[in-house]
Amino acid sequence: MGLIDWVAYLVPALRWQFHWTGPGKRTEPTAEERDSFAQALPVPDPHDSPERTPAPMARVSMAIAAPPPAGPHPDTQPVRDEVAKRVLRSEEFSAVTLERVLPALVSQNLKPRVSLALRRYEPQVLADVVGTELMYALQIVSAKPDHVELRQRVGGHLICALTLPPKLDVEGGAQRTGTWRPYRMPLLRAIGAQEAAPVPFLLEASGISTQGMARTMQLIDVSWVALNSAIARFKHTLAVERPIVYAPNLQPCLATPTHLATPAGHAALAFFVLGLLAPWAPKERRQRLEETAQGISLLREVAGLHYDFDGVAGECLGRSLASWMHAAANGSEDWIACSYTVDSGDRKFGVSGRGATRLKDWQWLYAAAAAEWVGGSSAPKPD
Repeated sequence: MGLIDWVAYLVPALRWQFHWTGPGKRTEPTAEERDSFAQALPVPDPHDSPERTPAPMARVSMAIAAPPPAGPHPDTQPVRDEVAKRVLRSEEFSAVTLERVLPALVSQNLKPRVSLALRRYEPQVLADVVGTELMYALQIVSAKPDHVELRQRVGGHLICALTLPPKLDVEGGAQRTGTWRPYRMPLLRAIGAQEAAPVPFLLEASGISTQGMARTMQLIDVSWVALNSAIARFKHTLAVERPIVYAPNLQPCLATPTHLATPAGHAALAFFVLGLLAPWAPKERRQRLEETAQGISLLREVAGLHYDFDGVAGECLGRSLASWMHAAANGSEDWIACSYTVDSGDRKFGVSGRGATRLKDWQWLYAAAAAEWVGGSSAPKPD
């Protein structure tokens, strides 16, 4: 690779490395980033339009969902096809998790008791208070180095479990990652834009304006604390090295992180935010959210940073933790847990638990965010 090629790779990555430092700092991708990422997504349904989005979510930017003016980019069609394939593969998992949440949302009438202090806290203080409440309600169990579980602390009920097989084919996984190398340049802008965090693309796909959605953004910020802790512990326990270790000529287009690979953190975050927002989002936007989450996950493979099974593991962790967080707020008796044997088709999911831990502060913030989606931005008043 020549000097000019290296500059083309590195400049966008360095630019975006410092452009975003958290989910609340930047809420919309630029037009160029949308166009680049659109090359990785299936062409949207022509009936999916802003006019069909009900108030108060009428301001919908379709830039991320629209194909480039000249039609699908010929260099990225295999990426589009792979995203569509993965959406179909996860269709049942998505439907089951959504079905557990929607009935509770319809029937809930959340009026949680809460200290008046919580309503006036600065965002960082609120994140610390509610985030630690979430963290203390969870526990990581790793009795063996090849198996790790995320459980609810009270009752020990399973949320997510990842298991390494006796011999993980990392060499084969690295080779599969290498097959995406030709698609890096056409998608480089989107890859660089999503390096720090992909939340703006998910918000865009959900079809909402972030104006007046302060509690929703805080909900993502707060839950990020617990999610990141789980991701870090899973990675540390399973200790799967990055693909470049087994394929030195892989040449990732971004700097390879020093932490380990499995599960993929970007995938976990994407599917976690998907799991939080999909039950509230307009029905016609859920498919685009699914495609966006799958696209975000796949772009980390295209960049040369992850194996394909890293994305599946991240999806399991993100979806199941989001399901539990809905249950902890809306009074559901159970949630959807997931178990996955890495690099296999053995992904099992089903109902877990005999009642989620009721978290007072989390319930208040959740109810305040929900109120923004149903037509009012004011948080529920304490009794």
